[in-house]
Amino acid sequence: MKLYKSLKYEGHRKAVKFLATCGEDGANKEELQQAAGFPADHKMSGFRSAITRRAPSFGLEADDVMLVDSLGIVGGDRIYRYRLSPAMIEMLNEQGVVGKEGGE
Repeated sequence: MKLYKSLKYEGHRKAVKFLATCGEDGANKEELQQAAGFPADHKMSGFRSAITRRAPSFGLEADDVMLVDSLGIVGGDRIYRYRLSPAMIEMLNEQGVVGKEGGE
């Protein structure tokens, strides 16, 4: 939870909570922007960087926190899916940042 609380921008905390509720499926850029309240021109690399650059100070690797999958190119734009690692989702659930899904 320290990593979560270390995020200074409220939109980043909203995005982390949203991704935790998405589970393994994650979310695309538009879904994540809407859930976090990011403007349409918000650079997702800034969000990813805000999370992953803090990981080492909490004993985590960047891939222990967030994963970004390339889904291909549509209309000249690369499409990504953003998701938290299973370990990060579990940690957020255990610490009460988000509720457990499916009665676990």
